[in-house]
Amino acid sequence: MLVPPDGAGVIRIATREPLRPIGVVMAELARHGLGGRPVAPIAPARAFVTEEGEHAAVFGLRATGEPRVLERHVGVVFGDAHVAIVDGRVGEAADFARYADLVERITRAWCMGLGADRWRRYYYHPPAGWAGLSRHQGDVWLAPGYPARNATISVFHARPERSTRAIEQHGRLFEHLTSEYVPLGPSAANPLRADSGLIGEIALFEARHGAGVQHAANVGFTDGRYTYLLRLESDAATLDEATTMFRRVYESIEPVPRASVDLSTLVHWSE
Repeated sequence: MLVPPDGAGVIRIATREPLRPIGVVMAELARHGLGGRPVAPIAPARAFVTEEGEHAAVFGLRATGEPRVLERHVGVVFGDAHVAIVDGRVGEAADFARYADLVERITRAWCMGLGADRWRRYYYHPPAGWAGLSRHQGDVWLAPGYPARNATISVFHARPERSTRAIEQHGRLFEHLTSEYVPLGPSAANPLRADSGLIGEIALFEARHGAGVQHAANVGFTDGRYTYLLRLESDAATLDEATTMFRRVYESIEPVPRASVDLSTLVHWSE
């Protein structure tokens, strides 16, 4: 807890809150109110990257009415399994802007200490209408009507380009296609470019299961620091629709943000 000398307000910092979206955090705090009164957002949440290179956001809530207006300014830093919440509350109008600035500066400088050389989530547009599941080091999206419409999109977390035993084992368990899949076309892979500028490749495969054919596409991007892998698996009946959705997903991905401070001393913390 941080209390300034003038006692105009207070800033509380919670370091290991459960990981959840910024919208959920806003809804939780809005539901609790402030000073026994309901609150309303001052403005939409604003996202940025901390000095350490983690995703973060700030937002404000305001309670109006007597005896005075109250404001709550909140910063959230997103880690791998937890979030840190910087929660500032102030009841003097002359200090509203100062507390908003203090919360943002603390949030930008907050150190999660997770290391620079680790698996990372990254931004992409989820396939609209598909059901999402969290899995180890990735997300899986199921087509509407699955499994009758047998198509899935896997978005694996970005992993450091430096290979490790853990990365190799993950590949064997979750990423390698089974032996019945064979490459399609004369080229093993074709070049791609995401909207963010990431350069990558796509490789197509198919496998025969009895009278049916199962299709697969592997996409890989790199930014010189991380590798970003995505996969589509689909039956023939769903392939055209699934391919269109897959393209929207992989074209939307954004690279893991860069730190603005030197994190080389934290490399030994990574897996």
